[in-house]
Amino acid sequence: MISIPDIKTSISNGLILDGFIKNGKFETDSRGRLKMFTGGFTVVFPAIVNGEKWGFRCWHNDLGNLRSHFEILSEELNKLNSPYFCDFVYVDEGILVNGLKYPTTRMRWVDGLDIKKFICEHRGEKVRLKKLATNFLKMSCNLHQLGIAHGDLQHGNILVDKNDNLFLIDYDSMYLPALKGQGDIITGLKGYQHPKRTENINASEKLDYFSELIIYTSIVGIAENPELVEKYNLEDSEQMLFAPDDFTDIEHSEIFKDLKELKGIFPKLLEVLKQYLSEDDINKMEPFDALMDKYYPNPKILYFEADRGNKVVVGVEGKIIWEVENASELYLNDEAIEVYQKSHQELFSVLGTKHFSLVAKNGLKEVSADLDIEAVDGAIVSFSTNADKLRKGRGEQAVLQWNIENAQSAMLMYADTERVIEMRGNLIVAPLETTTYRISAKAKEGERRTVEELTILVKDASKVDFKADKVYSLPTIPIKLTWNAQYAKEIKLDGEDVGPCGNKIIEVDKETCFILTVEDDFGKTDYPLTIRMLPLPFVKGMMIPTPNICKNINIVNKVPRPIFSINLVPFVDEPKFSIDIPQFVDTPDILQNKEYVPAGVISKLWTIWRNLENTVVEGLKIY
Repeated sequence: MISIPDIKTSISNGLILDGFIKNGKFETDSRGRLKMFTGGFTVVFPAIVNGEKWGFRCWHNDLGNLRSHFEILSEELNKLNSPYFCDFVYVDEGILVNGLKYPTTRMRWVDGLDIKKFICEHRGEKVRLKKLATNFLKMSCNLHQLGIAHGDLQHGNILVDKNDNLFLIDYDSMYLPALKGQGDIITGLKGYQHPKRTENINASEKLDYFSELIIYTSIVGIAENPELVEKYNLEDSEQMLFAPDDFTDIEHSEIFKDLKELKGIFPKLLEVLKQYLSEDDINKMEPFDALMDKYYPNPKILYFEADRGNKVVVGVEGKIIWEVENASELYLNDEAIEVYQKSHQELFSVLGTKHFSLVAKNGLKEVSADLDIEAVDGAIVSFSTNADKLRKGRGEQAVLQWNIENAQSAMLMYADTERVIEMRGNLIVAPLETTTYRISAKAKEGERRTVEELTILVKDASKVDFKADKVYSLPTIPIKLTWNAQYAKEIKLDGEDVGPCGNKIIEVDKETCFILTVEDDFGKTDYPLTIRMLPLPFVKGMMIPTPNICKNINIVNKVPRPIFSINLVPFVDEPKFSIDIPQFVDTPDILQNKEYVPAGVISKLWTIWRNLENTVVEGLKIY
């Protein structure tokens, strides 16, 4: 392969075949030597072409068959709609060195710092580094959406310009869908790569997943604890916070312990890192931002508003209030505030509109809300009510409340009524129909008036009749449900839309509750209706031992007539009866044995059994 001195000689002698770069002027140092930036495989020479700075890149190390790779790469990159890549052109015959033609690339130059230098220079600026971390995450997600990977994601290949925008450079190891099937020929710096990267065969969109986690974790870690820069010697190393040896036993590494103490998002980031390192193939990994989504609920901003409306008088202090859920970080106009803080006092000293932005974050997720408050030179009227809807015909009341500032007089007007009011007060009203109330306040100086109004709606509340033709029934017996709902906006029977009135035939085999949900102007109301099942009648079997006659016995004594007592209770309970047979008098001992029952008694019992209907034999006692 050609040497760097040979390349410099060709450039100095004008042996450049790239027609675009050939017309440029190469930068030199104070001694007239060509400026250059060398890497493991290439050397880059900055040049000015048509007033724009470009990087002319030549290979001084053999990467194999590059032509098809870079031809496709050049074509596909120029198709991408991504702000993170520079203009890039591959020229198959770009320079003549030692009489042979070699390929070159040119790339639009980006003035900026590599991301590690940027972090070190701004180590004490927490908000700025947090913003950098967010921008880095957005860049990573953009690559995921495009199905591409840089392949050598490390500090030297990520530049940050003066506006904190991120750019990727050095595209030798890039993967795009059009390059599917090509080998993974560059493994990158070990402090940024998964230990199994060296065993990977084919390039894919997953090449950056591990590197993205390492870089993102390092940025937010230094944002929270700037002392990590010195402790891990970032400025003089070829890594960020993690060294290759840390990946061998991550949980016992020093940096693992330091980051875990920071709490917040860090325990989850480290859990993802552990999960990554447990994989034996980088193609089994998911993007770390997708994994983080599983750990954190979405943050919510329930409200973000001014407590006295969106207009204030110049010189008056206003209060901004908010309520958030699931937030681990909170920012008001890009300034970090405590997550438990719920208000902010602001003095509006000049005329005009002031903008406020609230950002709530949880893990990698964030939501925002905006608020504009105008400072005016005139009367300010705050006018509200505790109820803007009343039910017609029920005599309901509402309370009007107002607070007026910077005014010399004010008047309340509604229907045919006008009354002068104090600057602060309230009024109980009971309108019979929808009514609009207005307050007109005259400024302290001049004739300018401020008018605020509110409307109280008076509406009919829903009237509902929901019933069944029977509320006690037996299985398989049809039941008819009927309903009639007046003044309803929406009606559902057990979750299904139905009309304002109707009926439905149903059959149930167990106790069942039906719910009619009615929505009107005042909200939703559930009307439950329970259908209960009656027990079915049944008869339990009665077993009577068969007499065991051992021998013929002449019975002399008379057997007293057995006494029967039958207790039948209403249908809903189980009927019961009992039979008492008196003790035999002066009978042989054999008749005292309960296995023997006189034949007449048995006959009588069977007669009773045949005549019983819809009863249950609970028990039988034989003495």
